[in-house]
Amino acid sequence: MATIKINLSSRQKSFTIFSVFLVMLGTIIYFIIVPAITEIRNLNTQIYNQRLSLERKYTERFGMRKVVKNFREISDDFSKATSIYMPQNGELDFITSIESIADNNSVELKIFLAPQEQSEYPNGIQSFDLTLTTRGNFKDTVNFMQEMERTAIYIIIDNISLLEKRDLSEGNVETTFKGYVYKNIAL
Repeated sequence: MATIKINLSSRQKSFTIFSVFLVMLGTIIYFIIVPAITEIRNLNTQIYNQRLSLERKYTERFGMRKVVKNFREISDDFSKATSIYMPQNGELDFITSIESIADNNSVELKIFLAPQEQSEYPNGIQSFDLTLTTRGNFKDTVNFMQEMERTAIYIIIDNISLLEKRDLSEGNVETTFKGYVYKNIAL
C-alpha cells in the first residue's frame, strides 16, 4: 500500500486544522445546538401555556367555590325569606293567628283581608289589602301591636288611626291599621 505524504508548511497545517475545527464546530452547532435551542423554545412555550391554563383553572375553581359558598348562604336565607309570606291557602290560618293575638291581649278585632286585583303576579307574589280594626284599652292595643310585630308573616302597615270615642268606656280606643300582606303563590 502506498502512502501519500503531503508536505505542508506550518502555516498551511494551521489553516487546515483551523478549517477542520470550524467544519466540526459548524456541524455540532447545526445538528445539535440549533435543534436543542428550538426544543427549549418549544418547551418554554408549552410551559407558559400550561401555566396560563392552570391559572385560569384555579381562577375558575376559586370562582366556583365562591359561587357555591354564596349559594349556600342564599339558600339559608331563602327559607327565612319565604317564611314571611302567607303560605298557599293560608289565609284562614293567618286570620286565626291574628284573632288569637287579639284574644290574648283582650282586644276586640275586625279583620278585612282581600286580594288586590291583578291579572299577573310578578315573581309569584300576590298582594292582599289588610284592614284591622281593634277596640280596647290603649295599653292592650299597644301590646297587640307589639305581638303582631313578632309574627312570622311580614305585615306592611302604611296607615294607623287612633280614635277615642265618647261612647266607649274611658281609656278605650278604636284603632284602624291599613296595610298589606303578601302570599307566595309560586311555592
